[in-house]
Amino acid sequence: MGFPAVIDKRAEREKYGETKKQKQFMLTESASHILDRLAFDRRVTRSEAIEQLIREEAERRELSDDWKQESV
Repeated sequence: MGFPAVIDKRAEREKYGETKKQKQFMLTESASHILDRLAFDRRVTRSEAIEQLIREEAERRELSDDWKQESV
């Protein structure tokens, strides 16, 4: 399963008012396949799908920009 050729990855960089930075994490093979499907269905990259899912969950939980003040 591949991504549609019309996705412009450069257009996503400033979408949220900040530049994305490279992160690394591990997924099981099944979670990776699910991520592929979610990204494909949304017509976005895997990175953008993760960004959208995190932001949707944060909104659902009514989280705000409090994370900026928390130390991780």
